[in-house]
Amino acid sequence: MPSSLCAAKVIAIRNSYLELHGKPKLTYTKLGASAYYGNTTIFVEDKVDWEVGDEIIIGSTSYSQLETEERVVEAVSEDADAATGLYSISINAPLDYDHHGGEWTSN
Repeated sequence: MPSSLCAAKVIAIRNSYLELHGKPKLTYTKLGASAYYGNTTIFVEDKVDWEVGDEIIIGSTSYSQLETEERVVEAVSEDADAATGLYSISINAPLDYDHHGGEWTSN
């Protein structure tokens, strides 16, 4: 297919059918609290249906897209924390960057 028809990272289908199979899951949630360099647990606003072994992306909150991180879920809390209302997710490796979340705002 000529490059002028599609940009990079596109699935293009012409005169065909596309069937995607898999278990429907919540595709994203927001950090409920900031996650910092070295953390192996993140706290999110929504109850997720992710399972141990699922791969997740923690998006950059800085000006550098290179601070986006890929991790594997090791544990997911079933219930929200009574004090914060947030759900915890344990990840397979410490974070390499800070990720701002929750009530964080810039000056």
